[in-house]
Amino acid sequence: MTKSSTAIIDYIGSKGGHHYYSLCLLDALEKKGVKTFYFSNVRVSQQSETTCFPVFHKEIKKDFWGFYNLFSGVIQSLRISKKERVNTQIYHVFEASLINCIVLGLIKAFGFDSIVIIHDIHSFDFKEKEILRRIQYNWLSDFLIVHNNLSKQTFLNSFKRLRKPIQVIPHGGHQSIINIIERQEACKALNLDVNKQHFLFFGQIKKMKGLDLLLKAWPSNELSELTIAGKPWRDNFEPYQEIIDNRGIQDQVHLNISYISDKERDLYYSAADFVILPYREIFQSGVLLMAMSYGKAIIASDLPANKEIIEHDKNGLLFKTDNVSSLRNVIKRAHNLDSTKLGLMAKETINQYFDWTKISEKYISLIKE
Repeated sequence: MTKSSTAIIDYIGSKGGHHYYSLCLLDALEKKGVKTFYFSNVRVSQQSETTCFPVFHKEIKKDFWGFYNLFSGVIQSLRISKKERVNTQIYHVFEASLINCIVLGLIKAFGFDSIVIIHDIHSFDFKEKEILRRIQYNWLSDFLIVHNNLSKQTFLNSFKRLRKPIQVIPHGGHQSIINIIERQEACKALNLDVNKQHFLFFGQIKKMKGLDLLLKAWPSNELSELTIAGKPWRDNFEPYQEIIDNRGIQDQVHLNISYISDKERDLYYSAADFVILPYREIFQSGVLLMAMSYGKAIIASDLPANKEIIEHDKNGLLFKTDNVSSLRNVIKRAHNLDSTKLGLMAKETINQYFDWTKISEKYISLIKE
C-alpha cells in the first residue's frame, strides 16, 4: 500500500504565527506514518520532522507583484506536491475571499482533495460576500473542519444548504514547540523586576482583542506590571498609547509593539504570572492554548469559545465580556492569588484534551491513501 501523504499550503506562516499550528499538526501526522510537507515562509526547523519548502515571501504586498508571488508560490507548492505524490492538501481560512477561492480552485485543478480548516466563521473586519462563501465552502472544499461546537453551530446557522461534511476537531496545544525558561532568568533577560507580579497581553493587536479594555481596566498597583508584546494588524497603536498616557501608567506598562520572534515568545511567556485575553469576540484562540501549554494562569473574557476550555477558578479566571469593571476586579483578585496552581491545571487541560497525537488521528481518517 502506498504511504499516505499530506501537505499544508500556508502563505501567511510565521508572519501570523500560523506555523505553530501547522507544524504541530504535521509533525503529529508524521509520527503516525503520514509523510508531510509544509509550503510556507518557514525554513527547515530543527524541531520539526516535516519537510519544509519556503516558497512564499514573509511580507506579501497588496500589489501586482505581491499577488504574483503569492500565486506562483501556490503553483510551485502544487507541482512539488505532485512530484512527492501528496494525496491531500490542508488549507487554513479565516474568511471567505477571492484569494482563498483561487487557491482552493488551483488545489482542485491539480487533482488534490482539500481539508479546509475554518478558524473564524466570519470575518471580524468586513461583511463577506455570500457568493464567495458558497464557492469556497460548497464547491471548492472537500472536508470542512472547525475547532469547537460553537463554531460548528454558528457556521451551520449562517450557511444555507451546506453540501460538504463539517467536523469538529480541536485546535491543539503547543507543547512540542515551546521552550520554558526559568522565570527569574526570563525576567532578567527582559529587564523585568523578578519581585513583581507580571501580566502579559500577547499576540497580534486587533480591535476585537480588547487591548483598550485592558488598559482602561488596569488597576494601578506598584507590585504589578503589564507587558504588551505584539504587532498591530489592521489597527494602529496610537489609541492605546493615548490611554496609557492619559491614565499615567507608563511606568507599569512594558511595550514591544513589533513582530515577536520564537525566542522572545519563550521569554515573555516564561516571565509572566498571568496571561490576559480581554477579547470581545473569538471563535478559537491560539494565544489561549499557547499560554496554557506554558502552564500559565489565564484571565479571559467569558465568551462561549473560552468557556469551552476555561472553567472559572479551576484552570483560569473569567470576567464579563467587554466589561471594564469586571476585568479590573478579576485582576485585583489575581494580585492575591498564587498563579502556579491555576497554571498547572491549565497545562493539565492541554495534556488531556488538546494533545496533537490524539487530534491527528481524526485527520488521518480524512487523508486519502
